[in-house]
Amino acid sequence: NKLNLKNDISDKEYRTSLHKIDGLENTVTKNLKNIAANEVDFYMEFLLHGIAENSLISKKYTNTSIDFKDLISDIFNDKDGIT
Repeated sequence: NKLNLKNDISDKEYRTSLHKIDGLENTVTKNLKNIAANEVDFYMEFLLHGIAENSLISKKYTNTSIDFKDLISDIFNDKDGIT
């Protein structure tokens, strides 16, 4: 339940990473009906930033990536390192 968007990944890797998140693409395309196909990935990441700003997931900037993490799953899985 973690997504690392590294600064130096290819467009294909970036797209693949975003599309691994269940329901993210569907949420974007369902709510933004008139966006171009080449804008979907942008809005998928934009949605993740918005969710993080509302403290539903964590977002951490590193020197090499932006890391999104599901806080709730960490709590229930009793994992350390919640940011």
